Amino acid sequence: SLNDMTYNVTVQQGYVQGNLNAAGRKTEVEGQGGRRWVATTGPIALDNADSNLLDELRGLHTAANVSAIVVALGANDAGYVAGGSTDAIRQQRLTDTLVAIDVILNEMAGWGTCTALVTGPDNLACYFGIPDPWLYAWAAQQINQHLRNRVTAAPNWLRLRDFAALSANHHTWDADNWFAGDNLHLNDAGKLVYTNEIVQGALACP
Repeated sequence: SLNDMTYNVTVQQGYVQGNLNAAGRKTEVEGQGGRRWVATTGPIALDNADSNLLDELRGLHTAANVSAIVVALGANDAGYVAGGSTDAIRQQRLTDTLVAIDVILNEMAGWGTCTALVTGPDNLACYFGIPDPWLYAWAAQQINQHLRNRVTAAPNWLRLRDFAALSANHHTWDADNWFAGDNLHLNDAGKLVYTNEIVQGALACP
């Protein structure tokens, strides 16, 4: 989502890599559409493993000289929660998602690597196949608040870049808009802001 047809000709991993390299940080970008905190469960094991970033996070942990990890996830988890057919199913999905996030962060806490969490957009948005934008907003706000709480509880190794709060007044109904028509995917202006949040998250770590 942060790629640019022109920029990526010279910097293969896009704005994130380019900006961090310019700041003197060697960077590895692991990005793929549809990724979530919580792995998908389905009949194809490889698809399930590829749906979240835990394996990549573990790989970063074992690599030499890693000074920072930035995790920018949550929108697809919110979409999964909001896609439940009843209030009870949505609540159960939310509970399962927050528990799974805790499992990952609890494992990462033992690594001793400074980690920045970037919140996802949590205003009214048209997530794929979900007719009510309020459902996405509710789910995303719950997940984002959970991430904020985790950062507050562990300031020694966690950092927060609150893109949700930063972008709250920059949707399609606002004059300075950072989003495409679904209020979820970013337009060119939003890509630059979101990229900067990822970059600043990395730079916040020593």
